[in-house]
Amino acid sequence: MFNAVELFKQRLTDHFKLLNRYLRYIFNGHFMIALIFIIITLAIYYQRWLENIGENFPSSIVIALALGFAVSYNPLQLLLKEPDKVFLIVKEEKMQRYFQLAVLYNFIVQLYIVFIITAVVLPLYNEVYPNETTLDFLYIFIIILVVKAWNLFANWNVLKIHNVRVRMFDKLIRTLLSIALFYFLLVDTFVVITAVLYFAAIVNNIIISRKQAGLAWDVLIENDQNRLASFYRFVSMFADAPQLTKRVKKRRILSSLIHQIVPFKHSSTYDYLYRLTFIRSNDYYICTSV
Repeated sequence: MFNAVELFKQRLTDHFKLLNRYLRYIFNGHFMIALIFIIITLAIYYQRWLENIGENFPSSIVIALALGFAVSYNPLQLLLKEPDKVFLIVKEEKMQRYFQLAVLYNFIVQLYIVFIITAVVLPLYNEVYPNETTLDFLYIFIIILVVKAWNLFANWNVLKIHNVRVRMFDKLIRTLLSIALFYFLLVDTFVVITAVLYFAAIVNNIIISRKQAGLAWDVLIENDQNRLASFYRFVSMFADAPQLTKRVKKRRILSSLIHQIVPFKHSSTYDYLYRLTFIRSNDYYICTSV
């Protein structure tokens, strides 16, 4: 009998094994020493910069941009595989619990981004708003977690839509509203209006996603494959990643230049195909990363 929870546990276990296999190569002794040195150096320069910060510096805008990015960056790793579009699509109605656990897992994992950015902007916040108490910042931090959860839920809903432009426009609107919400929260004005607009955007997101006939399995699986390919490209800088596969992208603007430079003739077949393949593949990116 099909069990969505057991399937998620198995996929998550396999995912952890994959991460453990490669992260031990990445976070070796030399890399960690270099990383700690860079963090300490940046922290020293950051502290010195805060001591000499000018009154005209747009601190509220910078903090709002940083927090807006922290809550708006919500890549989803649903642990799906290519065969799922054949074998699991028939179990779509029973997969609801699986996706709920997957979204919750992504929220917990991505909290490190929130903690890092919050730790970075906290000294700036204390410098610019010396009269604010720890309780005031705790209140802002709770709002950060709530907005982060809203954005992640909205990102899951928008992945049900096939239209790429709709997904990009929805993400742009939510990002701008997130930045505006934190900015007006810091300057203590128009907070309610911005929150209402943000809530309206989330509701609109839910309404559009529910109009879809079913899950966009091709979009979900492609999203997972792109995330996994990005991880393998990063790993390839430290160790061999045999799972790294070539991915082709249209790159219409660059491809149109090929049409202008190399004539589409029988005598130029090799040059035309070679240049077009090079432009549309990621080989040059991988080579520069190794």
